[in-house]
Amino acid sequence: MFRSIRHGLKPEAANSPVSQGHKTEPRFCVFRPLDGGRFPASGFNPWQMPLWAAVCAAALAVSGCHHDTLPPNPPPPPVAVTPAPRDKAVVYVVNPKATGDQDPLMPRVVALHHSQSPARDAVNALLQSEGSPLPAGTALRGITVDNGVATLDFSRSPINETGGEGGQGDALTALARTLGQFPEIRQYQIEVKGQPVKSLGEEGALDGPIDVIRPDAVQQAKGNAP
Repeated sequence: MFRSIRHGLKPEAANSPVSQGHKTEPRFCVFRPLDGGRFPASGFNPWQMPLWAAVCAAALAVSGCHHDTLPPNPPPPPVAVTPAPRDKAVVYVVNPKATGDQDPLMPRVVALHHSQSPARDAVNALLQSEGSPLPAGTALRGITVDNGVATLDFSRSPINETGGEGGQGDALTALARTLGQFPEIRQYQIEVKGQPVKSLGEEGALDGPIDVIRPDAVQQAKGNAP
């Protein structure tokens, strides 16, 4: 006979066919405490166990499913870097008084008149400045900045092919310093009439974009000069 050790219950076969001695429809067992008493009104009710178990299981299932189906947080949209308008910029031209190990370039402040495209206007000012290390007659066709890399499209090579290694290096350095004052630009690369330039005169092959030179690096180099 079934006995519940955990809850202290035993079944009684009330009006069962065996106890009555004749054939009749069996009835359900009635659970009573082992000591013969009754369940208190506010006490344990075994017939409520399946109902409460089902309710708890359903609540946990719903809670778990709701948690699992929450959509992931979308990634933040990329932030476009818009250069602030500027009224002036610094370009670097040839220093005619430089000798020996002195810096062959010197800064020159130019007006931009509240420019909305300060990098483009600064390069144009460099091209038009007296003493520019870039060849006369060179024009900037356009400039684009993508992920920190500025692409400069010129009408012709921006270095003097007959200027020797020093003059050609000065042109590239002048561009690197001029572009280095704009935080949104980290490197630059050169195109001529829309075609990427793979080599520049005696400077040799260009393996990739050229790093810009920040203004603080220029000041530090001047401070270390003899």
